[in-house]
Amino acid sequence: MDHGKDFRSHYLEGQTKRLGRVQSDSVELFVQANGLGVTDQRAMDGLWHSLGITVRHALPYNPQAKPIERFFGTVERDLVQDLPGWCASKVDLRPADILKVQVARHQAWMKGEAADTPFLHIAEFALLFEKWLYENYLRSPHARLECSPLEAYRREYGTPMVLDERSLDILLMRAARRLVRRNGLELFERSRWYWSEKLAGREGSYVEVRWDPRDLSKVLLYTDGGFLCEAFNLQLSNFHPTLEQLRQYKRMKKLQRDLVFAQLELMHMAADELLAVGTGKSKKPRPDRGLDLSPAQPLAGTPEPVFTSQAAREAWFEERNDG
Repeated sequence: MDHGKDFRSHYLEGQTKRLGRVQSDSVELFVQANGLGVTDQRAMDGLWHSLGITVRHALPYNPQAKPIERFFGTVERDLVQDLPGWCASKVDLRPADILKVQVARHQAWMKGEAADTPFLHIAEFALLFEKWLYENYLRSPHARLECSPLEAYRREYGTPMVLDERSLDILLMRAARRLVRRNGLELFERSRWYWSEKLAGREGSYVEVRWDPRDLSKVLLYTDGGFLCEAFNLQLSNFHPTLEQLRQYKRMKKLQRDLVFAQLELMHMAADELLAVGTGKSKKPRPDRGLDLSPAQPLAGTPEPVFTSQAAREAWFEERNDG
């Protein structure tokens, strides 16, 4: 596997994150409930460990050690270059004139002036790739193997075992280890609590939390003994927001808070100007009208009050000096 940081992440390799040291023989995934035992693995084992996959990372800056790099060229030669929107891996091979026409048609489609777009949706490309892979590539004779890749795989490894989709869904969820508190689990932002009746009496213990970024209304909880329960957030249960929507909501709240602070500051500045006009005193513009409202020259033996505006600060000084 690639040696990049993303490929060595805690999400993929779990707590056993080290180069090629995942003990796959200790995983009993394929003997527990016909492949469903993935939900009973210990917390935070990482995706590869839970699937029983031994990982060996390639040397840095050594792409020829990864067979997938050569496969990319085969995919481009036998499949991708015949599809609409192909722009080649080199500039001198790029079909500029064809792309210019296709881009114009796509822009017309975006404006509602065309019935369709010449480009493929990612789901359409996935179907074409799957068909090419199973019907052509895996079943065509390979010059070096002297048989098809599928026959070579079955001869070497036997029939591959495929997990059910539900187990894969759970494995591919985001995961984190969280402390159970009196109000439940605090996730994603401050005071965002998730609760289930089965969390009662577990205060002070840790659980593994798994969630789907496309629906944050509920999370799945696991302990060392396996699946525990589903926990829900009542505020999010009505509209099932995604992780990106929740982040946008947090950014919007921060923007609103900044706007309120800015309006308060403008109100204080306006109050300063009105007080100066009412007293008939001209005020020189201050180079800095920040939030520093403490007395510049505190009087001896007098406690320093807390001012809410520049006008209040100056009025307090005038009153003390007149006295």
